[in-house]
Amino acid sequence: MKTYLIVKSYCLEVEDNYDPSYIREHLNFDNLKIDETHTAKWNELRVLLLDSRYHNCMKCSFCNSWISDINKDYPITGISKGVEIDGLYYCAQCLDEKKK
Repeated sequence: MKTYLIVKSYCLEVEDNYDPSYIREHLNFDNLKIDETHTAKWNELRVLLLDSRYHNCMKCSFCNSWISDINKDYPITGISKGVEIDGLYYCAQCLDEKKK
């Protein structure tokens, strides 16, 4: 028997005065039926405020998607990996475009 961890991440932009406890109260934590014999059971909720002042996260300078710099300490799992080059932030997709 094997167990797989399935992580699905969402980014939710809200007003500055938004109460994060509302998120926990209104999310659907139903189990996910894979097929007739396998069901993925809800396991954990992690809500992290994406704020570059406190965490290794920033927005791609080109497409504005959230990234975490893989060359810096404590990269965040659940958002795209990225890098900083010459003061600009690149997600993997925009970095591929730059290389072309």
